[in-house]
Amino acid sequence: MNSREVILDVDGNNITPPGYGVVVDPVGLLEHSLENIPLHIKGKDLCAWAEIIAEGRGWHVTREKSPLVELCESCPTLSQDEARGLVVELGNKLIRLKRPLQIPEVLETLYGDVRLWTGEPGILHAFDWLCWLAQQSEIGSRLKLVCELAQYWQVQAEQQIKPAYSARSGAEAWLLLLEWLKVRESKHSWPVSPQTLLKGSLEKRQEEELIRQAVDTYTDYFSALLDRSPDKELIKIAAQACADVLLKNPLEVTPERFHCLTRYLPHDMVLKLNDLVEPEDPGFPKWHFDQLVDWFTEKYLPYREWTYRLGKTGNRVRSIYSATEFARQYLDYYISARVGGEGSEHLAWTKSARLRDYGRDFVSLLMVLDGLAYPDAQRLRERIENETGQLSLDRQAIALGPLPTVTEFAKPAVANGMLPSEAIKATTTIYTSIDAVGQALLAAEPGDVLVWALQEPDRTYHFRADAGPENVRLEADAQLSTIAKFITSIVEKTPSELRLRIVVTTDHGRLLVNTERTQHIPPGMKAHGRAAWGSCDVLFDKSGYSVDEDLIYLDSARFGLPQGQGYAVIASDQAFLTSDERKGGEPFPHGGLSPEEVLIPWFEFTRSRAPLHLEVELSGKGEEGKSGTSVLTVMNPSDVPVKVTALTSNMIGMTCPLEVEVGPLQKSNFDVTFPKWPSKLDLDGLFMYLNYLLPDGQPVEHEFRPKLETESIYEKPNILNEFEGF
Repeated sequence: MNSREVILDVDGNNITPPGYGVVVDPVGLLEHSLENIPLHIKGKDLCAWAEIIAEGRGWHVTREKSPLVELCESCPTLSQDEARGLVVELGNKLIRLKRPLQIPEVLETLYGDVRLWTGEPGILHAFDWLCWLAQQSEIGSRLKLVCELAQYWQVQAEQQIKPAYSARSGAEAWLLLLEWLKVRESKHSWPVSPQTLLKGSLEKRQEEELIRQAVDTYTDYFSALLDRSPDKELIKIAAQACADVLLKNPLEVTPERFHCLTRYLPHDMVLKLNDLVEPEDPGFPKWHFDQLVDWFTEKYLPYREWTYRLGKTGNRVRSIYSATEFARQYLDYYISARVGGEGSEHLAWTKSARLRDYGRDFVSLLMVLDGLAYPDAQRLRERIENETGQLSLDRQAIALGPLPTVTEFAKPAVANGMLPSEAIKATTTIYTSIDAVGQALLAAEPGDVLVWALQEPDRTYHFRADAGPENVRLEADAQLSTIAKFITSIVEKTPSELRLRIVVTTDHGRLLVNTERTQHIPPGMKAHGRAAWGSCDVLFDKSGYSVDEDLIYLDSARFGLPQGQGYAVIASDQAFLTSDERKGGEPFPHGGLSPEEVLIPWFEFTRSRAPLHLEVELSGKGEEGKSGTSVLTVMNPSDVPVKVTALTSNMIGMTCPLEVEVGPLQKSNFDVTFPKWPSKLDLDGLFMYLNYLLPDGQPVEHEFRPKLETESIYEKPNILNEFEGF
């Protein structure tokens, strides 16, 4: 008796393991019977005879089915010929597979990637599955095995990812991937994608799809894309694709398409598109701060830059007139804000002072650049985002800059958080080099506010003025890139345990045109650009300022300026002559009252900001099929404002546009009307989505379960209940 290993292979189409003797006829069985090697016996009759011998001699017998049979049992849709072809493909690898054959192990052998084939259905697994299948073309009999396994996964998967496992071809998988990434509209409610952008060959296909949609709709699909709240990087790719299409089709550029894209494009690309469409005349703002900001960013700046870049003389005259009228209205608004009126919290020195009050958990670095106009600040923000992924934009805001808009008076006010008249006596430590700032941050503690004053880009605008307007802009742009690298260095070297907030602002903006020096300096004054100060005997009425054609004199007391001298600023697009009475061009001066000089950037960034989580609730009770009102409650526990844009649910085909801001540490309630109240069946397993924008324009989709109740029209009160107890 011995424990000889014998494989009985009735169909005779299994692979012989190494070291086994192959027996295909009775003679071979007799020849090998006296040897002590394991045997692989093939054929029905021979296996029957060998089984009798094995039983008598105590051999260990393994009965192996045909791999063809096992494959067909695992995948009933396979034909015998298809199964035979797969066995041929597997070849000697069959030996390593457990028997009976199982689809996951067979596919792992054919394709590799054990994690995909043997993994359990889940979000990451479903995404990987679609990525794999989307890259497959016709795969014949293999496809039947793949689809059989996908059908099993689909049954086992949670409801939200079942659609992923419904794909049965590369084309179907690709469309589902685009839906999951929100490139295309979907009827499914997908979970958050585990991967924001596709990789490898799929990345190129994704870009091609975005270009195709841009060409097909002349970019009109972009607004619908934003409504679906895709990833920030995908939005940038889509925006660039749309911009490329519009540049090739300039007649299709409309103000609506232009404004839809601008927030998501590099500033240089915005300017190229701006050249192709005439913005509407900005007119005059309404004097409420939020409306003033919208007017400045959405109407005035596009119009101003368009007229300058294209040299539209007639339109530029209208723009100058708007700026002149703006100056007078702005002074009234500024004086009121300075004494606590509307907009007072947006004065630059007030915002600076508040850093000391509400930043107790942070080390705040206040960077006061010199002469950083709002468009320059946008370019700087882009460079910061490209340089480091550690900073998140919390606020892209506007502040009311100190008057007059020259460094001597404005920078101390912003740096110290005080009125210009008080700031000249302040003793705040102001750092002027990156090394000094770095050392100070190493010793900083939560609640500290460090001030870093930079001379750029103002120094380049002044000292390179002879290079010509366009060259000056290019050189100033290079300085912005250097500053972005400085910021990145600071972020990386500051101790990681410190919560770091960086505020980028300026002392003043600057005129966005190349102007001429035509205005004589008032007697007894000295001038810089578009502002003058010194001896002055002008008398002021209750307005606090005096207008003399293009010159406006400011009352130092009413404007919070150092006493003992007068101040004069230019309202039109001109500059003062030099001290020796020289005329000539002066590119991008400052000191005056144009919107781009007095409305300055205030951008706040946080290092390694934790993900923002809103608390959302939708509650209400209504009758099925009838109109009803629910209450949407949104609580924002973060210190970052968000803009709520829509409430949606694909499951019940609902989209409710919303355009409301929920500020930091605020809770807001909104009424939401259902044209047809959902049924009880609809509410079972219903998910809804709140779409909102972060300060950098990134759309976010927040999934939640509503707390809604439905009264069915078939539910009638039981009138017999009142007789109970009789």
